[in-house]
Amino acid sequence: MKLLAIASFGLALTVPAFARIGETLEQAKQRYGEIGSDDTFKGLRRVQFVKNGFLVSSLFTGDRIGSILFVKLPEEQSRKSEEMSETEIQNFLKFNGGGKLWKQVAERTWTAPGLSALYFYDTEGPTDDWRWVLVIFTDEYVEKIAAYHEAEQTRNQEGF
Repeated sequence: MKLLAIASFGLALTVPAFARIGETLEQAKQRYGEIGSDDTFKGLRRVQFVKNGFLVSSLFTGDRIGSILFVKLPEEQSRKSEEMSETEIQNFLKFNGGGKLWKQVAERTWTAPGLSALYFYDTEGPTDDWRWVLVIFTDEYVEKIAAYHEAEQTRNQEGF
């Protein structure tokens, strides 16, 4: 559960075209072209792209992608996302694993050396933002997010 809380955040397939864990922003831009949005999430730079029917949200730890989130965009405007097929999920894992073998450790949860992945229905935020999400992240990303939360907790308790 803690891993799920850390990993979940608020956001025609040619899989080889997608950015990958460990790549730089320049490499991601070469794959995608124009950046859709560029902001900060929990102290990390977040860059989003839309390509081939997917929203791709990359979080950077230093100058490399440490977490990448995939959302299959809906064909109908009345929904926020579509469920991914097993093939789509496995392709994203394969292309973001750097040749490492993924092991399924629970339903919709995988690990590889230095990496973790979750596929879930994200119910964070307003109902109209709920969507199916595949998030793949490095151990370094988990450490950075944990440090951010600890610092935030300290800030929130200052003055007590």
